[in-house]
Amino acid sequence: DLPSTLRNEIALGLCEDILMQVPFFANSIGGFMSAVSVKFRGRLYLEGDPLTHFGDSGLQFFLLYSGVVSVLDEDGGVVKEIEGKQQFGFEEFAKQSPSTVQYRASTQVLALVMEREDFFDTLDMYPDMKSRLAQMDS
Repeated sequence: DLPSTLRNEIALGLCEDILMQVPFFANSIGGFMSAVSVKFRGRLYLEGDPLTHFGDSGLQFFLLYSGVVSVLDEDGGVVKEIEGKQQFGFEEFAKQSPSTVQYRASTQVLALVMEREDFFDTLDMYPDMKSRLAQMDS
């Protein structure tokens, strides 16, 4: 088992560049970024696997580490493809709103995934960030 400080540094190193693509995380304090980063878990999806379904209520936030993810509309048509180190699903995740698209692995995909409950538990320890999120909703 790794010491917690090393585990936090590794997690932050994996997540920070992708998280900074989300305006909510820009200029956030380092402690918050570390606390959030350790909540992500690696998941492997095979080609054709759904990552979410249409209408899911933003239960997860994704950091795409490798592979290609297709964004599908309600009829199953490909709206766009996401590849490289990008994030997706944060808006539905943060606002706890139903997704208007479905995400599906077009290739083998390695993603870092955070559960909404873990995010909000972490947010409770950072009132300034919780206020920032509330301002996004208004």
